[in-house]
Amino acid sequence: MGALLDKYLGKTTESQTPLINSYKMKQSSNLYSDKPISSIGEWANDDERMGRLSTYMTSRFGENGDKRENESNEDYVKRFLTHMRKMEFNSIGIMGQIDYLRGADEEKRRRFGSLMDDYNSLPGMGKQGGDTVAKTTWDVTKAIALDPINLLGFGFAKLGTALVGRVAAKEGLKRFIPKNAMSKSMFKKLPAIKGATGGATIGAIDSAMYNLGGQEITRKSYATDIYTGEQKTPESEIDMASVAFDTVLGAGIGGAFGAGIGTLVGKQARKSKYKSILQQRANRAMDDADNEATDAIKGPITDAERNWLNGLEKYDPKKGKDILQQQIKVGKNAYVDARVLLDVSRKMVKVVENVTREQAAIGAPITLITRTANNQKVSDTVFNIINNVDTIDKDVLQKALRKSKVKEKNFLEFLASNEEFAHAQKKSLSDAAKEMAGYSNLGKLKKQLLEIDPSIKKRMEELFGETDDVTSNIGSFYKMFQRLDRERRALMVTQVATTARNVATGLAVITFETLANTLESTIMHGGKAFKSLLTEGGSSKGFQKGLENWTKDSFGLIELLARQNKSGEMSQLMLKDNPRLNSILFRQLQEVGADEVQTLSSFSKMMNILNITQDAVFRRAFFSYDMDKKLRRAGYSFEDMATEGKGLTVKEMRGSMEYALKNTFAMMPRSGPAYHFVKFVESFPMVPVIGTGEFPFARFMANAMAFQLKYSPLNGAYGLYQGSVATVMKGLGKEVSPAQWLEVRDRLSKGMVGTAALMSAIHYREKNQDTEWYNIKASDGRTIDMRPFFPAAPYFIVADMIVKEGNGELDKMSGRDFIDGFTGAQFRAGAASYTVDKFYEIMGSEEGLEGVSGERLGELVGGYVGELTGGYLTPLRVTKDIVAAFDEEEAIVRDSSMVEGQGWKERGVHAFLNKIQKGVPFWSQSMPEFESPVRGDKAMTQSPILGQMLGLRFRERANPAESELVRLGYKTFEIQPSTGDKAADMYVKRELGPLVETYIGNLIESDQYKNASEPKKLALAKNYLKELRSIAKEFGAFNAKQDAQIEGKAFTPFDRTQWLRLPRNARKLANQWFKKKNNGKTVEELGQYRKGAYIGRLLARKPQLSK
Repeated sequence: MGALLDKYLGKTTESQTPLINSYKMKQSSNLYSDKPISSIGEWANDDERMGRLSTYMTSRFGENGDKRENESNEDYVKRFLTHMRKMEFNSIGIMGQIDYLRGADEEKRRRFGSLMDDYNSLPGMGKQGGDTVAKTTWDVTKAIALDPINLLGFGFAKLGTALVGRVAAKEGLKRFIPKNAMSKSMFKKLPAIKGATGGATIGAIDSAMYNLGGQEITRKSYATDIYTGEQKTPESEIDMASVAFDTVLGAGIGGAFGAGIGTLVGKQARKSKYKSILQQRANRAMDDADNEATDAIKGPITDAERNWLNGLEKYDPKKGKDILQQQIKVGKNAYVDARVLLDVSRKMVKVVENVTREQAAIGAPITLITRTANNQKVSDTVFNIINNVDTIDKDVLQKALRKSKVKEKNFLEFLASNEEFAHAQKKSLSDAAKEMAGYSNLGKLKKQLLEIDPSIKKRMEELFGETDDVTSNIGSFYKMFQRLDRERRALMVTQVATTARNVATGLAVITFETLANTLESTIMHGGKAFKSLLTEGGSSKGFQKGLENWTKDSFGLIELLARQNKSGEMSQLMLKDNPRLNSILFRQLQEVGADEVQTLSSFSKMMNILNITQDAVFRRAFFSYDMDKKLRRAGYSFEDMATEGKGLTVKEMRGSMEYALKNTFAMMPRSGPAYHFVKFVESFPMVPVIGTGEFPFARFMANAMAFQLKYSPLNGAYGLYQGSVATVMKGLGKEVSPAQWLEVRDRLSKGMVGTAALMSAIHYREKNQDTEWYNIKASDGRTIDMRPFFPAAPYFIVADMIVKEGNGELDKMSGRDFIDGFTGAQFRAGAASYTVDKFYEIMGSEEGLEGVSGERLGELVGGYVGELTGGYLTPLRVTKDIVAAFDEEEAIVRDSSMVEGQGWKERGVHAFLNKIQKGVPFWSQSMPEFESPVRGDKAMTQSPILGQMLGLRFRERANPAESELVRLGYKTFEIQPSTGDKAADMYVKRELGPLVETYIGNLIESDQYKNASEPKKLALAKNYLKELRSIAKEFGAFNAKQDAQIEGKAFTPFDRTQWLRLPRNARKLANQWFKKKNNGKTVEELGQYRKGAYIGRLLARKPQLSK
């Protein structure tokens, strides 16, 4: 330790003087003042420029930036040109370059600026000395095509503005963009683009963003402005004229592109084969509405109908007035036209027929009342529904009512008007039950109708009196708490980043399903098609039919996702008579059901519009695909269903709906452990450990785990077992149903796809053990956290476990890894598990569970409540990331866990405010900077706007020491275990980071380390870390003491850690002593931690002194 300490102390002011003088020199003049380069060949032959290029490329990309073996100087320069084109035409490229420059020192910035000037001075493509047209075109096309943002259609506007700007600079047209007030006013007077479309808006925003990003790079790197020839500095002003020019140009090009796309979409929609059917149905509905408004009753009134109507109480009976013109009093204080009641009565026959048919189709037939013709009553039809209320499916009932053109509200009025029902309502429960069990069954039916259409609740109260929903004060508070929790969870997913991650997850599921469907369909149709070809005398008809069905089964899902007009019309046609299913499918959020969505505030609904929209896009595709597949395999076509009403039952439609909800992770499990898990969690709103405070996305987790099991080798193995059993049964002459064979094919295909995904993950983790299991490496060496992207995390954690098991290193994994991998669905919304984090933090601290004092408990509770409250402020994180893209201070990563204050109240309040403050732009800048224990430079948020738009969470490229410690299995909290006080931790990590980066980095480059065995490497790193921690603590404590003296504080964070490391009983003894001596005040209240630690140790050894 002494040698290392001497080296560390050797950083004297004298040794720093040359660096300071060098920095001043760079500030006063341009470090690189070469003459402009005229060709790639000249560049390649300039040793100084090539050295500069090599240094930059290694600094920017690590080993990937080194010059490759057998790579010529010219090829190396061209590789740099490709990098620059990616920076100009690709969002990841430009944001990554800004991130690099923010973290670079002065020399690195200026070095890149000189290279950028050289790049800009080269001749244009195809010109002598410049790059070829083919190479330049390929680089630009590739950069645009591989830009994820171009999925939203930004690429053409970006291409137009970039090319126009480049041509202007190369050809001397920059004189048309003078830098003065007159030019700025000119841009203000440019005519507005008429008929602005979404393309224009997107093009304008994207072009402005690229212009600002380009100026940020030019300013930070001291490069030359290609338009004005002026050398920029970080203090240079933003050229708003240039921004305005690109914005207008981007709006024009984007608008034209958007208009073209809109025209194509419109033409495609007009060609839709289902649109005319929908229009015909709409016209018929309007005709029916007109007929109902004028005269809904056709044909004479029967004696039974007249007796029934005459027996009802009239509102304003007048002598001679026709019965159909009367107002009928129903319920307590409601009135209905007699013609409406009679119309419903007549349609009830059709309703019962539809219910009977549908119930038989789903395998749950109902029992009908039969009477002689002379004994029939008007109410007989509805009795058939009342008596079968436990059997009838609510969606079957709604479909039957809608197909018979009976509104739920009118059906309810008909129920209330019937003499037997009204009589049953007045009787005691026992008497009514004896007659027809009507009270009980009627209550169930009313409940069903309310579930079908919640909007009829008010009418139900008018007809039948107040509902039985009597709630105590405690119950009301609980419901309010549940509603607040739904608001919180709904707002937690309102970031654009969350929507982007959901889209990425949806595309991943589409890919998995397409691959599995292709395999399943190949097994099914392949054999059938060839059998048909062989058995039908050489006819290709059966083969062609099988090939057509195979194509639809395999790629129909992708087609319906792309052709939203088609999938939307198919869904609309199928769900026309089932609004409840339609509401569940297209209105509910992942964690908030369709009915619960109606209780959300307007603000929450508005903020979730992106999520609701993207959910609808995917669900339409899944729903219509599954319907179409079922129809085709049942021998129908969708056209048959649309035109003739043939096709699927309510049960089958619900199955398609559930298929869509499961694949968008919003399905509420109907039974089993998953159902009980979700119900249990949601019954404890905002509660830690067991409730939504710990698992805010329980439904997503349940669906995600089901998906993991479905696409796993285990499912494939079980399918193989089922197939073997089915084959043996068939060989024995026993029947094997088509549904059984379908299940075998489904399990096998999904298991094969899941196995392939796992093998890919294993291959990746084998080659990348120097980064955390959840990270993938970008081309520039930065890492991307894949935990928010399902289903990547489960495959990566299992793959890492298999790789480490094979290497004999399974002990390098922790319980936290498995929690994050299998249940860490909350990462998709950018939220981690607070209680899990704190548990591992406490267990890894120096004092362990013994350190959980009253102050610590205050911090935990305050922080937890702050995390919950912060969920309501999630929308502000979007603003924070936008600000961070242009404000370097906002981009600095802050530490929200550092708590200060005395006593549990102060520390609890501070912890609470920290958790709220961290997500609020500008306010968060007052928080302390995050200190890393493995690197000396400042931690910066990487590509914040890109993170919001694409959901990607980039992290700086790991230094060699950091990578090696990860490979050895070190977790961050193990490199520097918490002292028990976050402020003390900060002081230690501030000193430890540069020490680890330097000395562990030197260690791993030494021959001793390189030649050592794996256990010896671990031992060497462990010993070095122990020494470095000791040095860092000494300097941290010294700096904390100096700061405390300057600020006039009576104690330092390290004094507090001494107190926390005392055994709990010693702390109790010390506090008893302090209360006696200081008027009831404790050590924490007085802030006398150092003295308290001394007294505690003394009294623990000699408890008799406490008397």
